[in-house]
Amino acid sequence: MNWHLIKHQKTLEIAGLVIDAVRIPHAGWPGRSQIDNLVFRVTLKNQGASVTVMHMGDADPDEEHYLPYKDHWQKRISDKALSPYWFYSSAEGRNILADILNVKKSIGIHVPIEIPNHLKSSSEDYFSKPGEMRNIDKPHKHRMYIYILFYPEFR
Repeated sequence: MNWHLIKHQKTLEIAGLVIDAVRIPHAGWPGRSQIDNLVFRVTLKNQGASVTVMHMGDADPDEEHYLPYKDHWQKRISDKALSPYWFYSSAEGRNILADILNVKKSIGIHVPIEIPNHLKSSSEDYFSKPGEMRNIDKPHKHRMYIYILFYPEFR
């Protein structure tokens, strides 16, 4: 699949996976409008059960980017979303996750080495150390985990 050719939204089904990709502007929009960003939502169907995980990349936290796709997001709950930590900084960002994107639980990503105080004092979950893992709490035979890798050269 040539993901870079996606203009708005695309869905692909292959080998028990349903993969959605939606073009959402990069954080810092409109100043970074030349940088591509795709939000991926992947559903694994296995033995009558399914689990859905979303990865938002460096998505911009402005409702106007998400509302045109609200019907699309509402068709399937995301059990976990890997969302940029800056979505936790505002009511609008938290609303995007809970009400528009239909996310059950999110985990903040792209957290800087110096963890922002508002994030530390919040009850939000986030990745901040190399090798951290989270279980995807879903009642089915196969346990699934989210494992985040940090490359030392980026830390």
